[in-house]
Amino acid sequence: MRGLLDAARAHRSAGHSLVLAAVIGTEGSTYVKRGAFALFGESGLIAGALSGGCLEPEIERRTGAVLESGRAVRVLLDTTEPGDRVFGSGLGCRGKLDVLLLPAPPPSGGALGTLLRASDERCGLSLTLSLAPGTLGAGVASGEGRTEAFGPDGRPIFAGGTGELPLPAMRLDVPPPVTLLLLGAGPETPALLSIAKSLGWTTIVVDHRARWSEPARRAGADEVHAVHPAEAHAALSARRFDAILFASHSIELDREHLTAWKDSAAEYMALLGPAARARDLLDEAGLADSALARHLHAPAGASLGTYGAEAVALALAAGFERFLGERRRP
Repeated sequence: MRGLLDAARAHRSAGHSLVLAAVIGTEGSTYVKRGAFALFGESGLIAGALSGGCLEPEIERRTGAVLESGRAVRVLLDTTEPGDRVFGSGLGCRGKLDVLLLPAPPPSGGALGTLLRASDERCGLSLTLSLAPGTLGAGVASGEGRTEAFGPDGRPIFAGGTGELPLPAMRLDVPPPVTLLLLGAGPETPALLSIAKSLGWTTIVVDHRARWSEPARRAGADEVHAVHPAEAHAALSARRFDAILFASHSIELDREHLTAWKDSAAEYMALLGPAARARDLLDEAGLADSALARHLHAPAGASLGTYGAEAVALALAAGFERFLGERRRP
């Protein structure tokens, strides 16, 4: 989603016409599931993926009608027939994909505009889209105490009203961007930040040591706070984090961060380094019997059996991504 929205910002600023593809249902074997998005323009696919590349040409063909009419179009892509072979590609996925192609007119941008505004505010939203004839693609987006509504052409409607849609309608819940707080940095940090960005995570790095904070800044961290642990907690503790990684490579700094963040509501908290080091740190900090100790992932990351800064970064990202996958599983 992050890559898609970054691309949308760039193309909108250049005045390009856009179409947001929203997957509202799937059946059988499909590359993506309900709630996936892709972005198309006059030249074809811009960002996102709805298949391994076999379905996009057909969707690109259909987006032409949306760009020409300015109204939403519903597309059902059926690859379940053995003789179909996915529009001649020979892939044979044997699945169905139900897609709404939504116009994104300036300045509001319809569904795409609501996603961009939610991303800017780092909040999630619930997006309800009409499937009824005559109002196909009209939508209501709500989240963080705010409601926006738009018609089949993507332009604002329901001004001062309730924003109710005729049935049938489909609801898609879009979570807020995943946010990772790195308390401390080291040799693996630039590679981890690169992976995190490719996965769409927001990354915040805390380290007062210039030899680590500056590489993190150059590697594209969304925020770098070159402050000591106590200052970092005072500045950031009111914010929401999905994950906190204690990774300063320093016993003293890790102990200070663990003590400061022991009551954090982050769902995933992990400590870089061996299990024995983690036990010693928690003992020294008086946290051996704390709630933090009971759910702290230590050692952090997935066990890959390989070494080096890049391998450590991959292991750390894999451990968090596995946790996210388990959290999303029904």
